[in-house]
Amino acid sequence: MHKTVIFSTGRSSENVARHFRKRIRDCQHGSHAESLLASIQLHLDSAERWISAAETRVDLDITQQRLDDLLNEAADLLNEAEREFDLLAERHEQLASALATLFPEASHSTVDEMTQAAHTDLRTAGQNLKDAPSDARPLEDMRRRHGRLALRLSEIREHLIE
Repeated sequence: MHKTVIFSTGRSSENVARHFRKRIRDCQHGSHAESLLASIQLHLDSAERWISAAETRVDLDITQQRLDDLLNEAADLLNEAEREFDLLAERHEQLASALATLFPEASHSTVDEMTQAAHTDLRTAGQNLKDAPSDARPLEDMRRRHGRLALRLSEIREHLIE
């Protein structure tokens, strides 16, 4: 506690009163100092909450942007997959139709069964080419065709092995 002497006679009594009021206000032992410290504490606490909220908002905005980017990327990939699926489905229909046109009875056969049938036909054609008269006019074209078909059949069989 502080003691202050006030003289009853003196000059500038208003200045003296202001001086003592300021000393009382600034005194750390008085109730005003406590309320001032409490106010400072409240403002610091509030500022800290605002700063934490701002930091959280920045993190939230970054996370939201990442989610949006990921969603957009996924949508793009899905659109691309749908386009590719549509193209493949169309190609599948074309090939199934072509297979049915080439050999309607072969549409349910396996590739191995088809290559076996082709091998049998090529072997028979090869034997017949040996027995054909050498002066037959289209014979050379047939030999070349037999060779090309044997090569294609070999490529299909190599593909099956892989």
